[in-house]
Amino acid sequence: MHIRGHLPNRVDYIYAAATDIDPGDKTLNCEHHAADGICKKFKVPYDMLVVGTGATTNTFNTKGVDEYCHFLKQTGDATLIRDKVLENLEVASLPGTSEEERSKLLSVYVVGGGPTGVEFAAELQDFLMDDVVNPKHAIYKRCAGSTSVTVVQSNAHLLPGYQSAVQDCAEENLKEIGVNILTNTRVIGISKNHISVMDKPTGEKSDLPYGLVVWATGVSPIPLAKSLISKLPEQDSHRAIRTNSRCQVVGAEDSVFAVGDCADITLEKEYKDYILQFYRQHMKDSGGSDRTGLSEEANISFVDGLQSHFENMFGGVVTGYKVQGKIIQEKLIADFAKLLETAKTRKGSFQGLKEADVEKVVANRLKRQTFHPPTAQVAHQQGEFLAEMLNKGVYVSDANGGKGKWSFDHADPFSFNNMGQMVYLGGHIAAMTIPASEEVSVDWNGALTNTVWHGAYWGMLDSMSARCALLFDWTRGRLFGRPTSLNAICTPDSSSGETVNMSRHARD
Repeated sequence: MHIRGHLPNRVDYIYAAATDIDPGDKTLNCEHHAADGICKKFKVPYDMLVVGTGATTNTFNTKGVDEYCHFLKQTGDATLIRDKVLENLEVASLPGTSEEERSKLLSVYVVGGGPTGVEFAAELQDFLMDDVVNPKHAIYKRCAGSTSVTVVQSNAHLLPGYQSAVQDCAEENLKEIGVNILTNTRVIGISKNHISVMDKPTGEKSDLPYGLVVWATGVSPIPLAKSLISKLPEQDSHRAIRTNSRCQVVGAEDSVFAVGDCADITLEKEYKDYILQFYRQHMKDSGGSDRTGLSEEANISFVDGLQSHFENMFGGVVTGYKVQGKIIQEKLIADFAKLLETAKTRKGSFQGLKEADVEKVVANRLKRQTFHPPTAQVAHQQGEFLAEMLNKGVYVSDANGGKGKWSFDHADPFSFNNMGQMVYLGGHIAAMTIPASEEVSVDWNGALTNTVWHGAYWGMLDSMSARCALLFDWTRGRLFGRPTSLNAICTPDSSSGETVNMSRHARD
């Protein structure tokens, strides 16, 4: 359903691509590309801007990925992958196709063992085995027994970040349904006909022939996000737009917000302010100075007292970050203790911690710290949080009669409520992890969990029309199999006599 059908009358919808953000002038540069090739450019002024553009796939600068791989970020990507799979099946079924060529065409490699890669491999194997090359009712009879799906994972296990029980279940079930798994294996290059991999423990390299490579290895900021980052000196990361705990973009807190995969919350300022407050109190109590820093006794008291100080902090500015906070707490205490030991070994008199030392330790520790995974669950909760916060904003008038501004200082920080993790493993089996407490999780897997998995995603759809359509598709697939018609027409080009794939020709 078109998005306009979901919007109230007070909302104005513009169908265009945002190309640049000017946080100084508070304008958004946009382009609309019409079917006839005409491009209309225009600017949209804003008082407050919410950036929720998502991210693109991270290729890690691997040679050949952009030229030869398919991605899984948009609906169009899925259509291209489906067409490529069916096209390869058609070519593999042609008379005269050698076994070697058939095996190459029907070899699919999925790079990335996260939930996206695992679920895609499982669904593709289901499609091939249930609907296409099943020995009992093979639609492509010549291809039966020749297909292969392989997941290539750089880590030692699939699904990093999941509970070990879910990881083991995923590997076991994928192997059971016929999916090959290459762990501790890094992709070092892609050519037109081969995927080059390296076994990390041994360093051995191999060139494997393929018919399709799907790249699903993580996220990277899109050009619009990179442009915004480059315009704000306060942004110290190129991986995502940095925001504070209220989703306000660092460097443009008064007018720009960011949520979802394009953003990452940083708590460096909150930690720095809180720890410096604790440090200054120790400085005052011990009679130290900015020149000498804390005394040796005050240094020890400061490091020893950090743990209880952090526990108080969890009830304030970092509510909702207790699990990550405990890890950071341990590392920060270790950093300060190491700095204290260094101070003791210096020649001459003891030189204690100074305010600049405290700021440097916090900045180094939190500079690359991430607090949320790039998942739809996080983005959904951030969207709800931000909508509520914006609706409760307080308008502050300018004392000099100028234009006022909105304030959100009264709002609580965003708190992510982990509802659990679900992943489909193929063969109508799914696995699920639900956190029972901050440090304990409960795991389930099996056919019943698969029903829960389907129900959860069905319930996330935003209209009854979409839910009915999905339910119909699932029912049709179970009763009659999934459709295998190729979205292409092969016809000779009258000018050259060559066969043209019309759907690919139209896309290009």
